[in-house]
Amino acid sequence: MDYMHLGIGAVIGFHAITYAYWLMRHDNRSGAIGIFILVLAALVLPILRIVERM
Repeated sequence: MDYMHLGIGAVIGFHAITYAYWLMRHDNRSGAIGIFILVLAALVLPILRIVERM
């Protein structure tokens, strides 16, 4: 089940990263950095849960 959360997070993260690049192209660097941080947290937390259960 944890791998499913990671897969769904990766798909959603890809969409969010493309939005962050769009923000950067339109001179909204702070918004893009915020999106990058959210995506990083959304991908790292399921990985940490998987590693802790091993």
